[in-house]
Amino acid sequence: MTGESFLIVRLQGREFVVPSRTVNAVMSLRGQHLLAATPRGLFRKRLKVHGAMIPVGAPHEALGLPGPSISARTCLLIAERPQTNSAALRFGVIVDSVSRLETFAPKDVRSEAVRIHLGRANRRSN
Repeated sequence: MTGESFLIVRLQGREFVVPSRTVNAVMSLRGQHLLAATPRGLFRKRLKVHGAMIPVGAPHEALGLPGPSISARTCLLIAERPQTNSAALRFGVIVDSVSRLETFAPKDVRSEAVRIHLGRANRRSN
């Protein structure tokens, strides 16, 4: 199937999608030593990854969900966002778990609202 691939992640029992092209790595959060950071939006922690400090955030609060509780399934997505006229911005996103990788047909992806057709319902992604 041609289309775009997305990681299906879970936050407080709900599924959300993350474009897989933006994710460089997925790692277990358990055993990682998160450091406090000067809060900027949802990025309130930082972590040293491959010798560089990156901001880390949990999108739960921004989505109106209770904060994450760290378990064996809690993951940290290491993502990258291209920046104009500078190096790409690397950051970490805490998710309760990663469910699967799915490819969606272009007709199921609505870029204006970043809406994906998952099963019988449309769900927003972040």
